[in-house]
Amino acid sequence: DDDGHMEYVTACSNLRAANYGIPPADQHQTKLIAGKIIPAIATTTSLVTGLVCLELYKLAQGKGMDQHKNGFVNLALPFFGFSEPIPAPVRKYKDHEWTLWSFFDIDGQAMTLAQFLQHFQDEYDLEVTMVSCGVAMIHSSFGAVSQEKMKMTMKDLAEKVAKIAIGEKR
Repeated sequence: DDDGHMEYVTACSNLRAANYGIPPADQHQTKLIAGKIIPAIATTTSLVTGLVCLELYKLAQGKGMDQHKNGFVNLALPFFGFSEPIPAPVRKYKDHEWTLWSFFDIDGQAMTLAQFLQHFQDEYDLEVTMVSCGVAMIHSSFGAVSQEKMKMTMKDLAEKVAKIAIGEKR
């Protein structure tokens, strides 16, 4: 309700309105519109949080996939729809099966980059084209390969390139 905040919200909403050919609103109209939105956001957030908690309880109790539900909610209608989630499609590459949720669990802190790349080649017959840590690219097959980086451990590379501290076990 602070005037400075309302001026900002009004300015932003009027920029959006101009972008989409919607008539602009003055500060009073913006306050009325925002006053209706805030309770709706709080109500929706509460509902979604409750649904997520119900699913977490099921997860903690070890319930099977058939006990979980996807929820679709529209409080304006009101509409509450639930469906059973489907498992992720299983893909197969040589002797290995994987889904979109699969991951490789490698204790590679002591591995050099060269050993890391070779591990995937030997164990999975995969050529690693890119290694990243957060938003930092540690290695890419399309760039110049640094022999210095190839000799560094994955832990040291993450700390140097991504500039993050890596603990004993991560």
